[in-house]
Amino acid sequence: MCIRDRSDFYRPQAEHHHIVLRTSLPDEPVYCWVDTGLIKQALLNLMTNATQAMSTGGELLLKVSARPDCAVIEVIDTGPGIEPERQDKIFQPYYTTTPGGTGLGLPTTRRIVLRHKGRIFLDSEPGKGTRFVITLPFQAARRANASEDPTR
Repeated sequence: MCIRDRSDFYRPQAEHHHIVLRTSLPDEPVYCWVDTGLIKQALLNLMTNATQAMSTGGELLLKVSARPDCAVIEVIDTGPGIEPERQDKIFQPYYTTTPGGTGLGLPTTRRIVLRHKGRIFLDSEPGKGTRFVITLPFQAARRANASEDPTR
């Protein structure tokens, strides 16, 4: 799964909402064994949430990097941020503050990341935006439905 492809796919949606979508990619591709469809869904969930949070526009950054033991994907927005008392709840099924929202996007994203033996972190401060960080281990067990794709 290529982050550049995901960015190209989502760009019209972002532009429709007056959001500038950017990518920050390393010079060399970062390869990781993943179920491409599931990781695409996880990223789409994060990008959609960011878009909903930035109702008056803003910036959305998809960033890829590598650590010695894992690939790192960051989804960063310039939205209003998430209050500390809500941060502990956002991964709970059916918890939502979005009118008409199901409260399933972030729990699903978390489940997908955990299925890949990865981790997802939240860094947010009210008034300063939100950053979700996904780490995916390079040595995750290969699955029959997984493929080695660059994350960039």
